[in-house]
Amino acid sequence: MKKRSKSDEMTIMDAVDNLSSIAEVDVESNAEGVERGVKQNLQKFKNLKQTEKQETLETVKGSFKTVHKYLQHVYQQDKEHLQDVEMQRGVKAIMVLAGEAADKLEKCTSIFKHAYKGEKIEEIEEYKDLRKFYLNKIVKRFQEVLASEEAWEEEWGAEDPTLDIERLGLKDLETVKRDKEYELFYIRQDDGKPFFNRNLLRHIKLVSDFDEVISAAEGEDPLLRVNVLVDKEAQVVANEIREDVKDELDDFYVDAMQYQELPIIQTMNKVTMSLLLASNPRNLLQHTIGKTCTRYFHDFQFYLREILTSADYIRLISHSLNETDRLSRALVHLVHAFCFAFFIRVGKRNDLIDYIHDLIKKGYGGQEVARAETSDPLTFWNDLLDIHDVVSSVLKRYPSGPLFKTLDIFHERDEKEGFDPIYQGNQPSFQFTFSSQSFDSKCLRLPCPTFHNHINKAQIIDEFKGYLRYLDQKKGMGSHLLFNLQDRTSWEEHARCQALEELSRRAEYTNQLILVTLPKRTDFYFQTDAYKDLNQANDFLKMIKEQVASNEECGFFFSNRIPRNEIDTFIGKILPLIHKRVFQSKKTLTRRERLDFIEIFYQFLMLKILDLVKPDYFSFTCKDAVDVGPTTNAGFYTILKMMSENISYNKEEQDHFLWMLYAPSLVVRERLVDYQRLSRVMSAMTSLNEGFQNDQKGFMKELEALYDYPLLQQIQIKT
Repeated sequence: MKKRSKSDEMTIMDAVDNLSSIAEVDVESNAEGVERGVKQNLQKFKNLKQTEKQETLETVKGSFKTVHKYLQHVYQQDKEHLQDVEMQRGVKAIMVLAGEAADKLEKCTSIFKHAYKGEKIEEIEEYKDLRKFYLNKIVKRFQEVLASEEAWEEEWGAEDPTLDIERLGLKDLETVKRDKEYELFYIRQDDGKPFFNRNLLRHIKLVSDFDEVISAAEGEDPLLRVNVLVDKEAQVVANEIREDVKDELDDFYVDAMQYQELPIIQTMNKVTMSLLLASNPRNLLQHTIGKTCTRYFHDFQFYLREILTSADYIRLISHSLNETDRLSRALVHLVHAFCFAFFIRVGKRNDLIDYIHDLIKKGYGGQEVARAETSDPLTFWNDLLDIHDVVSSVLKRYPSGPLFKTLDIFHERDEKEGFDPIYQGNQPSFQFTFSSQSFDSKCLRLPCPTFHNHINKAQIIDEFKGYLRYLDQKKGMGSHLLFNLQDRTSWEEHARCQALEELSRRAEYTNQLILVTLPKRTDFYFQTDAYKDLNQANDFLKMIKEQVASNEECGFFFSNRIPRNEIDTFIGKILPLIHKRVFQSKKTLTRRERLDFIEIFYQFLMLKILDLVKPDYFSFTCKDAVDVGPTTNAGFYTILKMMSENISYNKEEQDHFLWMLYAPSLVVRERLVDYQRLSRVMSAMTSLNEGFQNDQKGFMKELEALYDYPLLQQIQIKT
């Protein structure tokens, strides 16, 4: 249940969360205790301490009071909104929640007898005032503006055909705020119906607007700077792409100007012009009130996709380029060069790093945080968790970034358009180069390159196919190793996983795309449900082998390019090694130790696959590369540092780490990376670090026996 200090105003969204939590309480349940803390559901009242009872009662009163204040605001300031039927349904839904909460609390009155003195919950002053205002003012206003339509009943519990949708939607408000499955707002069910009620979001927008009005936050919202940073990023990236494709552009325009009447040539001219305008610093947000670099860059993406889906382009790539004329070859090469440059972009990191440091400084009350080179990764990781806490406290003072991001979906786009993260502003980028005596490979941040419109229908975007064709065309059978971290056994992610698998099997891409799916959302990965009590180490290790061996059934997938016999042999050796070196061959493992074990196993397995494939590029891909991908990337980066000769993190490396970890979520979703994902990876890396510290040379010697010898020699991370 959301509590606020006396100096803080409770927001209407907090109040709705509280009322929802109370309404969901199972009074007859045998569960004991209350889960304390922000954004936790209230589970049970009876075992509360006396002080906790008083705190809970004050929160309940505050929730009723906040709803009352909200209705007063709507009644006095937003009268025109009361003419909106959906607004009325939304207000009525809140009142139904209040009624349900009151009913549930009435059954628990004896628990609060110190406060009620035997009186009913309905005698609480805040509740009486709320109910009176709603019935005497709001309902009357509803009836006035709906005189020509069916009148509303004065009693809020009355049946209404859409009321239940609104009420249930408000109970899902916390899911929206937590930003866990926002992609479902883009995707439709198999029958074409949306997962979430569009009208509900309109009401949530009014609620959030009210919260902004009463917010006591001081100073400018730091998230307002994100648009400026994104615009600068677009300008720099456009300039990068222009430089990268300079040769292909020159080849194309040798003949192109003579055939400007051709539609595909005209569209390519639009691609080029949009890119030039996006790269022009005069079009930056701070320099113009007109069209900005961000919008011109989106035009570049739009026209590039128009070419990639055109009949002319499809006809050209269906034949050998050697059989076509010079202009056609130049055009195809240019299209693929654009796609490739788009995926390997670097961007403008320094501004984002400065922005992250400004947030950290704000979190520490305006004080600069001293940073020094450290050879102790534990110190650095502990600092990261502290940073997460202080920056979270800063962002909580302002309107919810993820909530407004979700609302923007319905303001800026066609509601029938699916979830397409890369086209919707979440572009890929270069992260670092993994270098050893064996080979060099570049790590890319890559959201799932799919267009997902219906829950069981997803398709690979054409830009990614163009990127793969460039690897084949210019890089001499170059390859991309894609670690897919989605759960192919879940209904939300199965279609995206299936689309990736089908692409990896197609003869045209089988050499360029090597796909490995390691699910990070299953019950086994989280050690929940059937695996919660899997404490015996031998049983646990056996279960890991069975999970991987079960392949698609348990969510795993390996492209045919991966030699499974070598993988199976590796797994049989790495599991007992991790058990011995990190967990001291314990016979039983706690759930926390098992979670760490799985995370460490995944990292060593991914390193082995890199060793076997030796790709030019690789990525840790999840639905949007905001939470799972960046934290996995951080873990991999950390392991490489542990195994390299230079284990220290200098200031530049610390900044780069912060950028990889926090920039995607701040830019794409205007929030921090998911704390659960971050803390899990950090916990695993802490356990692994202890294993290295116990016997660095011995551990490394045993690891070297499991990989090709040059791989672990002279490891470097180049940024």
